Amino acid sequence: MIELFSRYGPALALGNPGEKHLPFGAARVYCTHDCWKAKVAEIANRADYVLLVADSTPGVEWEISNFLRSPWKEKTIFILAPKSKDLREAPTVAAAIAAAGVPEKGTTILNCYWDAQDTLQLLRAEIPRSPAAFIVAIQNLFP
Repeated sequence: MIELFSRYGPALALGNPGEKHLPFGAARVYCTHDCWKAKVAEIANRADYVLLVADSTPGVEWEISNFLRSPWKEKTIFILAPKSKDLREAPTVAAAIAAAGVPEKGTTILNCYWDAQDTLQLLRAEIPRSPAAFIVAIQNLFP
């Protein structure tokens, strides 16, 4: 995905300070626990797009709750974490999707975002998840 989307600009992610080996993918920015929220805000403010891999961990739930508000909501795509079966497994995203009138059950949601008219857009799939499915899910946001 990094190769495919690098034409839009550099991909940055907050790295885990305990990582012993640099993972493949987005360039990592490291900071201490007491400053990570400010670093996330700084990166998001400068970004044209934000890809938020949604899960239910406390840090990501904080990110989701903040990225569901302006000015970040308009440029954020929430995508299913590879270890998850549905985007609605992230409670904060699930609540936002439900508030938009989407039933709690149904076809798997791979991603969602709110368009310029603040209308929820979903990508659903019944097919097995694959790298190609995630690429399509992310392309959904880019013009």
